[in-house]
Amino acid sequence: KQVSKLSLGKSIQNDTWRGAAKPPFRKITMTRTIWAAAAAIALLAVAYFFLPNLLPVDKEAVLAESFAHFPNKMRFKNLGGDAEMVSVDVLDAFAAYDQQNYELAVPKLIEVVNANPTRLEYRFYLGVAQLGRKKYADAINALFAVTQDKNSPYCSPAHYYIGVAYAQINDVKQAKTHLNAYLGAQDGVKYQDQAKKLLRALK
Repeated sequence: KQVSKLSLGKSIQNDTWRGAAKPPFRKITMTRTIWAAAAAIALLAVAYFFLPNLLPVDKEAVLAESFAHFPNKMRFKNLGGDAEMVSVDVLDAFAAYDQQNYELAVPKLIEVVNANPTRLEYRFYLGVAQLGRKKYADAINALFAVTQDKNSPYCSPAHYYIGVAYAQINDVKQAKTHLNAYLGAQDGVKYQDQAKKLLRALK
């Protein structure tokens, strides 16, 4: 009973060993353990945030994921809106576009654009539809004028879609120019993740 009540330090007669058994030894051990754990956590954090950027990216998969249907934001009185009255041809073209039937929408939108050459918004939707049909040169041709008008609400998304079109034809320089322009715009948020991922794939 008397022996069990003695501390480890007091029970060791050798002065050197007795000093090693004192509490400071245990504190140092705990400090090293804490630092090791902190280093491990830091290493995991670095791997989580930076490793995906260092790994090779499947360019074809990224390109396939980069196209997304842009929702129709046109407001027509004919459809219950309060903006403007449009012709039946415009309604038919956008009805096909809304259904993502690009094969049907493109020829109708071409007629609408030709009848309204100053309406850049019509050109924008034509460009998206052409991109949906995988007609990349035609998409670039339709979208280019939209990217030049900084006052147009469709300017920023046009940069994204034309960047995707250039990436599809492997024009890396032009693709990067337009994707960076999209990311640099104040409203370039909707496709921000896709744009960044595509830029990494183009390196």
